[in-house]
Amino acid sequence: MANPIPTSEESKGRGAMVFARRCAVCHGERGRGDGPSSLSLGLSPTDLASPGTRAQSDGCLFWKIAIGRGPMPSWDVVLSEEDRWHVINFLRALPTSP
Repeated sequence: MANPIPTSEESKGRGAMVFARRCAVCHGERGRGDGPSSLSLGLSPTDLASPGTRAQSDGCLFWKIAIGRGPMPSWDVVLSEEDRWHVINFLRALPTSP
């Protein structure tokens, strides 16, 4: 599945707002999996800036956000499809972690 939302500063900004409100508590402000709630999960949240995550397609990331994985909940009914695509555009703009 291809991302229907073109990457733009506006899209990345909207994605950053959604991420800060919904995702950063576990994944951390920079997406490294070090958010304040990460220690209580039993598993480390995915480092969203890692090369392995970056290698995944937009469609794969969209599916994982929608369905959830492990301790990550499904965001299918909480986030609109459009907001999920904006979050992916934001994630693609994160600096790559080592």
